[in-house]
Amino acid sequence: MATQNNNKLDNLSPEKRALVEKLLAKKKQQKLAQIQASKITVPDRMRTKGRLSFAQQRLWLLDQLEGGSAHYNIPSALHIQGKLDLEALKSAFIQIIDRHSVLRTQYVKQGDDAQQVVVPMPVEFCFEVIDRKQKLAQVIKECGIEAAMSTVRAELELRTEYVFDLERDTSLRCHLWQLDEDNTVLLILVHHIAADGWSMEVLTDELNQLYRQSAIGAKHRLKPIDVQYLDYAQWQHEYLRGDVLERQLTYWQKQLANMPSIHNLLLDRARPSLPSYQGDTITTHISMNFASSFKTLCNEYDATLFMGVYGALSVLLSRYSGEQDIVIGTTAANRDQTQVENLIGFFVNMLVLRQQHDDQANFIDILTQSKRIALDAFNHQQTPFEKVVERINPARDISYHPMFQVMLAVQNNQSSDLDLDGLSFSDVEIKSNNAKFDLSLNVEENESGLSLSWEYSTDLFNRASIENLANSFTLLLEAMTENPERCAFSVPLVDSKTRETELYAHNQTKQDYPKDKSVADLFEAQAVLTPDAPAATFNGETLSYRELNKRANALAHELQSRGVGSDDLVGVHQERS
Repeated sequence: MATQNNNKLDNLSPEKRALVEKLLAKKKQQKLAQIQASKITVPDRMRTKGRLSFAQQRLWLLDQLEGGSAHYNIPSALHIQGKLDLEALKSAFIQIIDRHSVLRTQYVKQGDDAQQVVVPMPVEFCFEVIDRKQKLAQVIKECGIEAAMSTVRAELELRTEYVFDLERDTSLRCHLWQLDEDNTVLLILVHHIAADGWSMEVLTDELNQLYRQSAIGAKHRLKPIDVQYLDYAQWQHEYLRGDVLERQLTYWQKQLANMPSIHNLLLDRARPSLPSYQGDTITTHISMNFASSFKTLCNEYDATLFMGVYGALSVLLSRYSGEQDIVIGTTAANRDQTQVENLIGFFVNMLVLRQQHDDQANFIDILTQSKRIALDAFNHQQTPFEKVVERINPARDISYHPMFQVMLAVQNNQSSDLDLDGLSFSDVEIKSNNAKFDLSLNVEENESGLSLSWEYSTDLFNRASIENLANSFTLLLEAMTENPERCAFSVPLVDSKTRETELYAHNQTKQDYPKDKSVADLFEAQAVLTPDAPAATFNGETLSYRELNKRANALAHELQSRGVGSDDLVGVHQERS
């Protein structure tokens, strides 16, 4: 490549060649300066106080507004079979807390802001062991280990709702239920201000190594950590400012100009002025064969699974809302520097994906557009979401999330699992009743295909509505895979059986009635049968059949007194109700 560039320069005049060489040298210097600026430095390794990162500031402020909340807890629960060494496990956790200072950081209020304060080792943290062996012995003997598991589930889910005191607590808690000598349930609870999904993979990987070494009394030999989260937060404030921040914000300002402030999906209930964040989840599955075909389609157009799912979800929301301008939120790992790849901390950033549809577009068009939008967004993933909100300055309303209310996450990375000698592990499902957004789609790729979890706000939606949405999404993916050249906005969103039911079965309302009686006769007969039953309700007032019949008769007598006879037309003038 260098030789080719030199050959091209040889063909230029001396003046042009000198100018090109000067520009290339300047570009190289700028790139080196950018790399140097993005490198996190550690001016003082003994430093124990510092600023919160932009993401931490947002969570801290939300915690202050809500007076403490469990909405941002990250729980992970496992059923462990085999003889667990409790001392080795506790030692492993202590070493992880020692290695990653963010897990022993407190957030101390200073005026209207807060600062990180790292607590020196040794540090007290919650490591609760709950011995249920004697209590559950008979249950296990008669009904098996699953019955014993169900008895501790309520205690486990109660502990996931723990409200961290960010000013006094450390951000990691462990709870263990001993069911018998060979069965233990482990709950790891971390506050989001100190960790994210990637961090939990780091924690699991280190727990694997440190437990083994602690179990045999060996000194841990993990690779030293070059920087701490405190250093990253300081770097973020110093790097993301001035021209660097302005270039990033200019992109987002252009991309999100005049975007809709809220989605137009049909709600089952009016949006409350103050959300309860209560939610529920519906899970659907896509087979491995179907998932492989869909991924093959994405690969043909150099797109990822995320880009394909994002495009399909955007079309679905457009079809259901009747809007062409669709805004969806997603997350980015935001770990560009190799220095933070193996660091526990809150790095994840929220991105806003905006797609404006043409209702004549086919699936290839949608996929191509989704790819471009996603690539551009991820190329600007370091811009703190909080700064984007400040720049766009959308209309603020505490009843809904700013910028977007529908969230998408696709997890197709190989996750780390605990793998300890003599022990086997299985996940314990934790039912969440929380919903941070109106609607969230979480897609996980696994050995059986794709698992789609639809988390929704029960303030707004009925379960049946989300089930219909989820079924329509599967149909859309199938159509997209079978014929990508088909118009995305002409695909039926209900299957033939459902369509038949909705159009015909639910509309079979034909009933036999006496042919020799009028509606008035039938109404009077009903008034005799159920005089006190409600016949009409409006604006909080209810009329029984007796009362309504009495008023109808009074009106009839009034018309007769004015000379109205049988078959005469009478105009009705009143407010609609």
